[in-house]
This record gives sequence, C-alpha cells and structure tokens, in this order.
Amino acid sequence: MHEASLDPAVREHAAERPVVAAGTVLRGPTSLTSRGGCPHLSAVRLPDLLASRRGRLAAFFLLYLTEGIPAGFTATAVATQMRRQGLEPAAIGAFIGALYVPWAIKWAFGPFVDVLSSDRWGRRRTWILVTQAMMVVTLLAAMPVSFTTRLWLFTAIILVHNVFSATQDVAIDALAVNVLRGDERGLANGLMFGGNYVGNAIGGSGVLLECTYTERQSTTPAASVVTVTSRLPNDELAQSFADMPESIAEAGIISVASIGDCLAPGTIAAAVYAGHRQAREFDRPPTDDAAFQRELPDIRVP
Repeated sequence: MHEASLDPAVREHAAERPVVAAGTVLRGPTSLTSRGGCPHLSAVRLPDLLASRRGRLAAFFLLYLTEGIPAGFTATAVATQMRRQGLEPAAIGAFIGALYVPWAIKWAFGPFVDVLSSDRWGRRRTWILVTQAMMVVTLLAAMPVSFTTRLWLFTAIILVHNVFSATQDVAIDALAVNVLRGDERGLANGLMFGGNYVGNAIGGSGVLLECTYTERQSTTPAASVVTVTSRLPNDELAQSFADMPESIAEAGIISVASIGDCLAPGTIAAAVYAGHRQAREFDRPPTDDAAFQRELPDIRVP
C-alpha cells in the first residue's frame, strides 16, 4: 500500500480540466492522488465566510452591496434616463413610487422565507440565491422594453424585480439574526447599510442637470450631489404685514423691514450680517442702499 502525489504541473492541469472517473465527470478545483495504484479524487471546498468574524462581516457587506446596485440603477439611473427622453416628472414620480411598494409590505414575505426552505441549499441561502437569480432575469426582461412607449409594462417588470429584491432583503436579515453574535451586530449593521449605500452609488452614479431657462440637459457622473436651492425669497410673512397696514398702525408698529432670506436665500454669514446691520440701524430712517453685496454664483455646464 503506497500513496504518491502527482506532479504539481499535472495537479494544476487537473484542477482546470474536467476529470472523468468511473463514468462521473467532476468539474472545478480537484486534487488527484494515487492510492494503491487507483486514482483517488477529493474536491477542494470553498472557504466558509460565515465561519469567522471577518468572513461574516464581509459576507453581509457584499450581500447588501449586491442589493443596493440594482436599487440605485432602477431608482436613479433609469429615472434620469427617463427624464432625458422626455417623460414628464409626474410619470417618473409614479414609476419611482411603484418601486417602493414591495419594500413597504416586505413584512408579508417573512413567513414564506421562514417556512419554505431547502435542506440541500440551506434555510436562508436558498432564498438569497433564487431571488438574486430572478433579479437578474427581470432586469434582462426589462432591457428590450421601451419605457417611452410602454411605461406600464416596464414599470410592472421593475416592480416584480423589487419584489424579489425585498424578499432577498428579508432573507439576508434573517440570516444575519441567525449567524451574527451579539457583539457583532452593531458593526455588521453599519457595514450592511454602508454596502447598500455604496451599491446605490455604483448603480445610480449619475446626475441629470437641467437649466430652468433654456431647458438644456446634461448628464454628469456623480456618486452624491449637494443641491443648491432655487434661491427664491421666503417673504410670506412680510407680504402678510403689507396687506394689513391698519392693523400694523394700531399695534404701534412704525415700520416693517425685510432682511436675510426674506430677500434672497444666502449663506449663514450673510444672514448674520443682515441681522447685525438691522440691529445697528434700528432707530435710523429706512434706506434702500445696498451696503453689503452678496456674490450670486452662476453655474454653467458646457
């Protein structure tokens, strides 16, 4: 009885090609040894990420990453493309609103995830694998559908896509409850949400810019956007005082001045300056001179 290992080159070659033995074809990484002159096959097992702390944290981060990529793509990238192709904001809003309906009722998917399972693939892994596969199928099914002419069909397909995505989220959370230790759940929860945000940024990394005056549109790659408001004055209170001069006079109010955001939204420094100046000139006659000028940036996209 003897055991002889194969040459490393032969072993590497055997790991790359199917191995046929006794009518059975084995694919994937394998190792061959000779035991008593007869070939002996042993499969190389993949590492179990859930067996270690780092593996569990990495696994749930990656699971939520795969969950966030299609969500960012459908809710951000697709919505941006809809606007570029002329769909009305109301139609786009209805499309995005429909995407979140499955997430509002995902609690109803919990009993199915808990009751239906496979002994071969695992209680939670079955749902995760099936839902991820169906998410890919639904996205492929939506590709040939034009949302400009058949928006209802496109919305229905993406709605089904989000049903599988929400079900996957339930299965991942159930798996996390089962395998994570008490001291790991806080960090894991942060990594899960972080993975979801990163996935959203990857799937929807773009922003549509539109000029309100010329209606010119352009798309710029971006992971996040800090919006600047339309800089409209908030002067409802000042206007209401202007509509009741008799009541103002009866109350003994001599004058009403508009300052700060009542004139135009600005920075905190501008608001502080406007308040300070008004306090210093409180007893002086009203004046219309602009003692302080603010820069109004004009952002243009080539």
